[in-house]
Amino acid sequence: MTFLELCNQVASDSATFTEGAISSVVGQTERKAKVVRWVNMAWRSIQNAHVAWRWMQSEFSLPTVVSQQRYAGTSATDTIAAAAITRFAEWINCGLGENRVKLYDSTIGLSDIGPLRFVPWEEFYALRVNTAAANAKPAMFSIDPANKLCLSPVPDSTNYVVVGPYRKSVQTLTADGDVPEMPTDFHDVISSVATSFLHLHDEAGQVLPLWKLRENLDFCRLEARQLPPVTFAGPLA
Repeated sequence: MTFLELCNQVASDSATFTEGAISSVVGQTERKAKVVRWVNMAWRSIQNAHVAWRWMQSEFSLPTVVSQQRYAGTSATDTIAAAAITRFAEWINCGLGENRVKLYDSTIGLSDIGPLRFVPWEEFYALRVNTAAANAKPAMFSIDPANKLCLSPVPDSTNYVVVGPYRKSVQTLTADGDVPEMPTDFHDVISSVATSFLHLHDEAGQVLPLWKLRENLDFCRLEARQLPPVTFAGPLA
């Protein structure tokens, strides 16, 4: 569903307007503007409710630069979309015991790929930043306080490529035809949450707390399908 279709669904479900009464999400005033705002707020709140939503994860490819140790997420390419990353939230560097951030020499190909060892920032900074160590093929990485990927040794070539998963930042709906990036089967969750937002605001002038989203059955269904499965640790001994 598009942003405009969601707004009209909320307008109708909340008994605010007749079906199709909102002609555009742009330039609305008064009650129609409120419907548009709460639909967008519902979508943003759903995205912010969990950092592990499946649809907000993607994969990056990052070529190294000679003598450059730190890299911003927007300097990488989204390998799924085959386009520059414009909405970057964070590198995903752990999970299920995997070493998911890897590096290979592009002149050799994927047969050269291997995991980069993650080092906590405090240790990395103390031992791997501002040193006289020679540039070489990176073997480890860390994430600095500015959310930049840091490599060590510092690259000595432009042939290295770092690959791995990352999380996208929140999508904001602005135009009539904008479509939420979550699976289409769950678009009704947005209208359901937006209708709850609208009703609560009308009755109490408040915003629905995120923890109360779990009282929405549609939201619970989304959690069940779009979050990683719950796993249990092995025996302690």
